[in-house]
Amino acid sequence: MATVAGAVTVPLRANTTGFSAAMAKAAKSLGGVGEQAKKTQKPLANVGAAMAGLAGAMIGIKAASAGLAVFQKFEKSMVRVGAVTKASAAELEELDKKTQQVATTTTYTATEVAEGMSFMAMAGMSAAQVMGGIQTAAELAMAANMDLAQSTDVLTNIMRGMGVETIDLQEAADVLTATMTQSNTTVQMLGEGMKYVAPLAKSAGLSLEDVSAAMGLLGNAGIQASMAGTTLRQAISKMAN
Repeated sequence: MATVAGAVTVPLRANTTGFSAAMAKAAKSLGGVGEQAKKTQKPLANVGAAMAGLAGAMIGIKAASAGLAVFQKFEKSMVRVGAVTKASAAELEELDKKTQQVATTTTYTATEVAEGMSFMAMAGMSAAQVMGGIQTAAELAMAANMDLAQSTDVLTNIMRGMGVETIDLQEAADVLTATMTQSNTTVQMLGEGMKYVAPLAKSAGLSLEDVSAAMGLLGNAGIQASMAGTTLRQAISKMAN
């Protein structure tokens, strides 16, 4: 039995020795792989840094392009204002200053202010009248929670339809604001309704205050916008007849 045990022990030791040698060789190979990975890591880090720099540059280019587009839109609006109002170089400079001033005292950007000015100019206002009225138009837009260009367009359309002089822009804005805040209607609804009733109301001798108050009362009854305008027009027509 001793002989058999000794015969078994010798091969086991030999196998263990071979296993240890194999493990040592494998460890050496893995160490080589680790060294190679370290050598590769630095170039990869450089590539990562380069990609990050490229991404940053692309973001900068995109931001610059967006800024240029905004500036071009602002310039286009100001050129339109100057052309329509036939403003002098001095007036253009004052218009530009007024744009910046309104932009700092309201929630609107200089570009939005310039677009509002262009609607006022297209309504027949002079450069001086535009400068005098843009702050009022911006305040009306804020009260109505509207886009400045849209609000200015509605305001000037109502004024023209009702024959209100540009000098009375502040008064017209006050009337619309009062109607909006005291009845179930909005400036947009008033503008839509005025398209249908303003010319007839003007010829009948009604004032902006009269028509706005009537539309406010109709709004309280759920008759709003174009429906209010047509309803009021029919009523005026019957009274005229």
